[in-house]
Amino acid sequence: VGARYATLGSILAMCLVFLLPADIDRRVGTTAGKDNKGHSKVTEGNCEPDRWLNSMSVLWKTVGGYLGVKLITSVANSMARSSQPLILKKLGANEAVMGNIMSIQFAFGGFANGFLLAPMTSLLGGRVSTVVRNCFLSMGIIYLSQAMIFHPSHNVLIYLEETLGMGEQHCFVAIALALALLQYSLGTSITAETSTIVAKSMQGTLMGNEHCIFALASMIGPTVGVSLLEYGGVSGLSLACSSLFGSSWLVWYFFGN
Repeated sequence: VGARYATLGSILAMCLVFLLPADIDRRVGTTAGKDNKGHSKVTEGNCEPDRWLNSMSVLWKTVGGYLGVKLITSVANSMARSSQPLILKKLGANEAVMGNIMSIQFAFGGFANGFLLAPMTSLLGGRVSTVVRNCFLSMGIIYLSQAMIFHPSHNVLIYLEETLGMGEQHCFVAIALALALLQYSLGTSITAETSTIVAKSMQGTLMGNEHCIFALASMIGPTVGVSLLEYGGVSGLSLACSSLFGSSWLVWYFFGN
């Protein structure tokens, strides 16, 4: 039922776009700055209307790298997130346990966004490029560790249960919470950086592209994630996600600056 309402809302929003006035882009732009005495001032200037294709070209030339890695990592996150219920069911969780785990994840996400985002960003390097690079590296390592932990030929889970008392479900949920915390830091850092780079007159185009990226990732991720889970199990899925984050880290390391 929720998916139907979400689809209906998306179609309604798309239709309402056509009701916007044709000259919406013909507006006066404002640029904030300071005068010689250090006082704030606002300079006004005319913003010429740009064609949509030209705006898209300028946008992707400006922040195409950011949007590209956002698409890759969003696909990886969608692959993992859509497979979580199936993984939990394979690990012996019933409907009540899965509901509790999902509720804990949502609650943790809100807590992390409200209280842990700033210290995590500072811990990961402070500068946006450094935070993004470290998030890629950390999430790739965590997914690689999860692939090793849940690989059938390894006895890591047995060791963790004997030494720390962590069963399969506890281990999987702990890893998911750690990944969620890094995911919020990564997404917020990229969005904050692109918003400062792109001109104010193109902020709407930027937001539209980011929503399209999330929609595309939500279309691709579940199909690929479930297929990988059926073919390679938790280990195979985690290894694929690790490869995507590792590739993003390599691209960012050599071209991010």
